[in-house]
Amino acid sequence: MYNDYDIQTRERISSPQDAIKIACRWAESYGYQLESRFIHQSPVGDFITTGSTLKSLDGRIVSKASGKGIGDQAVASGLFEAVEHAATAHRIPGIYSKIIHTKLQG
Repeated sequence: MYNDYDIQTRERISSPQDAIKIACRWAESYGYQLESRFIHQSPVGDFITTGSTLKSLDGRIVSKASGKGIGDQAVASGLFEAVEHAATAHRIPGIYSKIIHTKLQG
């Protein structure tokens, strides 16, 4: 199982492609799945907007988010945003308490 602090750290220093893999592996390790879809292409430049969804394995939507950036950067942004929304809204059992416990000890 992944250490939540390590995932956040690796997401910041990883390539967008590696960050996407990290996010998806994290979701799978907790019994969730992440999905991303294209929403919009900026008329100026290569910027895109993606929509991301964190779902339970039975298909229940846990959270939704959007990501912005160039290519896979937008996908990674949206996936991590979806996880963040779910965690801060206490929708992922145990995650919020682990984060608080880590911060209190750190």
